[in-house]
Amino acid sequence: MYPLNGQFGTRDLSSNQNPPGVQYNVQLAPGPFGQPNGSYQFSGSSTSYIEFPNNGGLDTRYSMTLLAWVFLENSDGPIFNYGVDFFGVHFWVVEENLFCRFITKSGLPSNTLYGGRLKRDAWNFVGASYDYYSGFGKLWIEGKVYEEHNIRIHELHTTGAVRMGVLTGDDRFLKGRISCMQVYNKALTEREVHAVRGLCFQKGLFEAVSTN
Repeated sequence: MYPLNGQFGTRDLSSNQNPPGVQYNVQLAPGPFGQPNGSYQFSGSSTSYIEFPNNGGLDTRYSMTLLAWVFLENSDGPIFNYGVDFFGVHFWVVEENLFCRFITKSGLPSNTLYGGRLKRDAWNFVGASYDYYSGFGKLWIEGKVYEEHNIRIHELHTTGAVRMGVLTGDDRFLKGRISCMQVYNKALTEREVHAVRGLCFQKGLFEAVSTN
């Protein structure tokens, strides 16, 4: 769980304690509920991104859920891309629409999940999930399933570092803000997605985390 704010920066607050993300030309900006320094701003250039080391804490391998708050200012770019110069599992905005492809462990692409135009210059709560046991992948917008497909049962390509904002070798760069990036090793239900929607903005939780 990466709050991506002024208090915790790019630290992982989960029990996995993955190393903090490394910032490149990003700035703190207001968050989803108007919090000062509640997100990171990406400029939409090749040099503006966050790279998250992956010591195994982000390697879900089987089922997974990705959730984030995104304030979109352009039409294309990576929200969370496994691989710095290649496509592992990747969660993007493409032509202002949400996009996810669950690449297999062997590097083969699955069916694409695509659709759901995001609001520009406004906050969007978005996600993608894959259930290894059913083979179904889903796109989530504002806590509801927007699209789902049976993409078959396979292990996921979730090793290596992860990039947010830029993929080396691709000329699509995200311009906008991102806050509260969450990664789970299970396919969350709708009730669970709603339960964690505001997780990064619960003051009491972070006070508890910071003292442990």
